[in-house]
Amino acid sequence: MDPYQILGIAPGASDEEVSAAYRRLAKRWHPDVNPDDPDASRKMAAVNNAYEEIRNRRANRAPGGPGTDPDELIREGRWEEALDALQTQTRRDARWHFRMAVVFLRLGNPAVAREYA
Repeated sequence: MDPYQILGIAPGASDEEVSAAYRRLAKRWHPDVNPDDPDASRKMAAVNNAYEEIRNRRANRAPGGPGTDPDELIREGRWEEALDALQTQTRRDARWHFRMAVVFLRLGNPAVAREYA
């Protein structure tokens, strides 16, 4: 499952929003807070994994670092990573909008894709 969906945030969420979502869900699903809920530890593990995955993706997208070329990521079908890479770019020209539309369409969100096309 998409880590952004697990945390209940948009892929373009800021680092602060990601951390806030993690803290909110950690308080809700921590097994110590929910000792009688058998699903609490499973849900907490999912929240931890989602947060770690998002942080790792963002750490690996440093400018010029490995895996930051959106065109390469799109060619490889790595849609979430391509979206992350595109969202870090400051130049938002027609080519950027086209690539965003392609990525959102491939992620199964045609309504958002139309906003960029």
